[in-house]
Amino acid sequence: MTEKQERPTANLLHFAPQHWGEVERFTQFWSTTYSFDRMTQKRLRGIVGHYSKAGYLFQLAQRLAPGLDQDEKQLKEHGYSPAHNAKELAAVIESVFCEQYSVLDCCRAVLCGVFPSHGGIRKSTRGTFQKAFNGEIDEKVPVAIREALAKTKDWYFDLLKLRDEITHSNVGSCHRQDKSDCVTYMHDGLGSPGKSLVIENVMGVIKNYFDVINELLGAVFHELNRTLNDEPIEQMCGIFGGRFYQRVVRPSEAIDTNGGVCKSYKWFDLEENPDCPLKDSCRAYSRAKSDGAANEPTDADDQ
Repeated sequence: MTEKQERPTANLLHFAPQHWGEVERFTQFWSTTYSFDRMTQKRLRGIVGHYSKAGYLFQLAQRLAPGLDQDEKQLKEHGYSPAHNAKELAAVIESVFCEQYSVLDCCRAVLCGVFPSHGGIRKSTRGTFQKAFNGEIDEKVPVAIREALAKTKDWYFDLLKLRDEITHSNVGSCHRQDKSDCVTYMHDGLGSPGKSLVIENVMGVIKNYFDVINELLGAVFHELNRTLNDEPIEQMCGIFGGRFYQRVVRPSEAIDTNGGVCKSYKWFDLEENPDCPLKDSCRAYSRAKSDGAANEPTDADDQ
């Protein structure tokens, strides 16, 4: 009979503000200021979720792209190709477009939660952006947010049309142009009545959408972070050895892993419990210990 092996436990560092973007920062601290319903909270998390998912799909598309050469080889050798690689690539590319638009949907929903009664911020994503383009967003909405939404006019409707056609109608196809490494995407449901939409470098277009969407999110959530009350809130530091570790921290203190005051030291300092693996280098821990020592009763207090 073999000896039972202990299951290894993974460590997860959660509190790392130096690596957060503006959306992640707002996600951690919104509750100091706002009371979001469950749906708004899900959509807030969905911003990073869909942006990340689009990124993973784009990486997959880049790995699939060389397979177009196999389709071309079959065509030259046999006069026919089932184009399996091209179909797989087109499916993934179209999924990227849809995920990128979902980021905009979730962003708009969060703005509705922050500005529930402000004119121009609507439950329709296209309606909200159209209001922004027309300069019809309530002036009580910070100007930086209004300008960031209006600035998307050059690309928003192109992405919207792609998403609408892919989701509600037909799908497109991919191929590689002769003597070119660029992947071309074509859709006969878009473009003009007599000519299909052709995106000659679809990978470059996708990359550009990532850039402009990221710029929009950065501007909007940088401004939303400025609205947060600088009040202490509990944050999870991480999971070490299967145990949750926490600290109390204000938004202004969330600069790096040393911000705030350790909350969990009261139990992990006990002899029967494991230490926090980061305590020797964490100023949140040393700060908590100093505060705790300062608050301990003295001999004079006992008299």
